[in-house]
Amino acid sequence: LTLSIYLTMPEGPEVESAKSLVEKNLSGLRIKQAIVADDEKVFVNCKDTLQSALEGRRLLEVKRKGKYLWFLLDGEGPIPLIHFGMTGSIIVQGVGSAKYTRINIDTENWPPRFCKLELVFEGGKRMAFVDGRRFGKVKLQSNPLTEEPVSKLGFDFISEMPSLEAFTEALARFQRAGSSMRIKALLLDQAFAAGVGNWVADEVLYQARIHPEQPVADMEAAQIKAMHTKMLEIGQISVAANADYTEFPPDWLFHYRWTGKQASSIDGKKIDFITVGSRTSAYVPALQKLVKGSGLSSQKPVSKKAAPKAPKAAKAKNGQDAEEEGGKATKQQGSKRKASAAAAKAEGASPGAEQQDEEAAGELEEQQQQKPTGPQKGRGNKRKAPSSVPEAPVAAECEGATAEGDGAEDKAGAGRVRGVKQGNKRARVSAAAASPAAPATAPKKAAGKGGRNKDAAAAADGADNEDATGGAKPEAAGAKRGRQQGKTKAAAAAASAGASEKGARPKRGSAAK
Repeated sequence: LTLSIYLTMPEGPEVESAKSLVEKNLSGLRIKQAIVADDEKVFVNCKDTLQSALEGRRLLEVKRKGKYLWFLLDGEGPIPLIHFGMTGSIIVQGVGSAKYTRINIDTENWPPRFCKLELVFEGGKRMAFVDGRRFGKVKLQSNPLTEEPVSKLGFDFISEMPSLEAFTEALARFQRAGSSMRIKALLLDQAFAAGVGNWVADEVLYQARIHPEQPVADMEAAQIKAMHTKMLEIGQISVAANADYTEFPPDWLFHYRWTGKQASSIDGKKIDFITVGSRTSAYVPALQKLVKGSGLSSQKPVSKKAAPKAPKAAKAKNGQDAEEEGGKATKQQGSKRKASAAAAKAEGASPGAEQQDEEAAGELEEQQQQKPTGPQKGRGNKRKAPSSVPEAPVAAECEGATAEGDGAEDKAGAGRVRGVKQGNKRARVSAAAASPAAPATAPKKAAGKGGRNKDAAAAADGADNEDATGGAKPEAAGAKRGRQQGKTKAAAAAASAGASEKGARPKRGSAAK
């Protein structure tokens, strides 16, 4: 017997179908043999004990809540709890399994490929739990209903759907809290509605005409009622069809969404894909629109594309104002990042987040990648010192310095001008001292090494005196750069003058004669 079984990520309807399959074919039978694969990722702390815990015990009943399935067995000891992950499925030999979509499994051979657990029952009947991508989990527990993760699940949307009043109250808890959580992310939260997965959530929102990014805090009463009604209908119809997607109504979004995010349409209307709650969401923009500020909360939703940017700090008139404005801008940016982190945490974190994390991990190839944005550089950062002295004339350098900026940089430019002027003055004095026409009283080595050191020391003393008398630090930094350029030009002038003096100096001893 060869069965072609098409799998998608198992959700409530698919797991309910597996439950019915086991109950109809294996209930009341004793387990004669359990064959456990050597896979510690799938078997959580039970790979070595699962066989002894199952063999010899009779299957009494099969239970399900959300995407979890467990067997009630006779006798003493723990019972197996199974989570199907992304590609998990239960197959009964000769009978088959539920029909999913997207992944083809051939059951021609037994045990089937990717078999993780095979149970041999009395009478020769066999059951296998298969999982190709190994996101499924098998655990041993005493009572799953009182232990995590099942104890943390919300209502089961197939078997425990609350009344409209109770459903509205559950949503109102998020509305009164002013939460920024989007409705798609809330539906995927297993602590809110167990068994709702990606395709069920998209189908509910499409049929209820609700945008996946609709903020929960702004949902209207009519939207809540429509969503409640569609959750009931979709759960009932999919279970009645035994999760066989070929039996789903032809106008369901389900039949048109599996395109790998390629262009598609339904009834002539475009299907678009966005990422909400870390999952790819299919929706029809022409029918599913955001509703702003009309829910139980006065909070208005903010579209991701229209999110306001942090205001830029105004130009300061002086260094102190620039520092204060820069500090304000930094605080505003920090507050914005904290708010974004809190919103992301509200959308993704919950007691049922374990299941979402496993499913999202398997859907990485379908997620939109977001590049992290680093902190913005403040306008008050100091300019880096030039790597080399510009070749432009000194006058042009001074003009450039006076036009470099405003606020703190105006003072730095002014100081730089004075520094350059001081350097030029020292260059002229040094050149004059080294010239043959200079007075006899002028020191012959004014432009020498000692003279330059004295000039530099004097300039440094001057800079220290300026700081001591209240000169601004940016001004002193500018003066320092100017003095460095001036010293370089002074050295060049002295070298040139020295070369001229050497060429005009008479031979040694002629002056004495």
